[in-house]
Amino acid sequence: MTRPIRRIAILGSGLEAVLAEFVLAQRTGLEVARYSESNTPALSAAHSVLTPQALQQLEHAGLSLCDLLGLPGSLPTLGARLSKEGQTRCRPFGPCGLDWAGTGFHHHWLRARHGGLAVPYAAFSPAYRAMQENRFAPPDRRNRIGALQHESGLHVHPAALFDRLAQARQAHPIHPGLDVDADLIIDAREVTPGLERAETGIVQPCSEWTCEVGELHVSIPLRGETLEQRIAPASPTTAILPPWTGNRVSIGQAAHAGPCLPGLAVERLLFELDLLIELMPDAACDPAETLEYNRIWIEEMKEVDALVSLYLDVENPRASERLQMFQHRGYVRSLDTSLVTESDWISHAMALGHIPRHHDPLSHRLDDSRLKLELGQLLQKVNTVSGEFPPFAVYLEAIDKALGRAEETA
Repeated sequence: MTRPIRRIAILGSGLEAVLAEFVLAQRTGLEVARYSESNTPALSAAHSVLTPQALQQLEHAGLSLCDLLGLPGSLPTLGARLSKEGQTRCRPFGPCGLDWAGTGFHHHWLRARHGGLAVPYAAFSPAYRAMQENRFAPPDRRNRIGALQHESGLHVHPAALFDRLAQARQAHPIHPGLDVDADLIIDAREVTPGLERAETGIVQPCSEWTCEVGELHVSIPLRGETLEQRIAPASPTTAILPPWTGNRVSIGQAAHAGPCLPGLAVERLLFELDLLIELMPDAACDPAETLEYNRIWIEEMKEVDALVSLYLDVENPRASERLQMFQHRGYVRSLDTSLVTESDWISHAMALGHIPRHHDPLSHRLDDSRLKLELGQLLQKVNTVSGEFPPFAVYLEAIDKALGRAEETA
């Protein structure tokens, strides 16, 4: 009878390694040690965006929103503003509109658009007007839109997040040929180009994404500076290979060096750690658990790569299939993945201007006059609520006061 895993070794000097160490130590109670090949942290702007989902997972691991807001440079965010081919659209966190009559809201919006509606799809989220007018407020179900709430994420400085995660945790030095003594070895080594900074512009509650053929340029505002990230297609030799063999598993960039969207990079790492904890084998690393991990992980990474290719406008058969079905019918086939879901494909495709040609006939359960009335009332409520959001600068001052610190330079 084999014994359970008792000691985990994590290899890496970057944010992915220290985040893995923090989460596994907090959630498993096992002995977790990190081995670093450098005293200088490997940092990337890809880890600057924490989505609402990532914030929930970090809270579960013992890192609260209050902790993260207190980090130098942290800035609340409502989502992203995208520029493509001269058009600017918003992709807020959270849903747009409400599903009616058993049909997705985007089908009702499409039907109204075919009838002459000129209001953007994202305008049916309170975050839309807030992004336009540089306002911010967290979701609050006590207001008049009830369940139709936006969601909020957080921009963090990777160096500040690294320092917070590494508190009281000393990394061991590692060098070629060193024999690491552990039941499970996790490779989380990153190769990053370093942080690229830009001149600080207007401090706003959203990131800016500029889409060009073969490149995505992202500006991520923080309090005091702006980080830049350039995302390009993966090298033709970059393949999705099983990350777990024997007692060694790779995570994050060490597992797959393909490009990843801001926000999705941290979500992906937290997903990998969740899956690892769920399928944690015994010290012998039984192939049943490792094979299942590899199967699930490979499918998730293929879906992530497909979504990224949609932004980079490069060929990807999976993305082509998803987009073709969506543009024809307004639906994406059911997916057995967690990182990228059907609703994710819809929100990203709409934000990139891929508008379906046909709406679901079930939308006609609401006749034309009722649909017009419902959309008008909904938009009025959304605009009223978002118009009550305080200016972003006022909200940041309130955060400083609540945290008991002097106002940061915006």
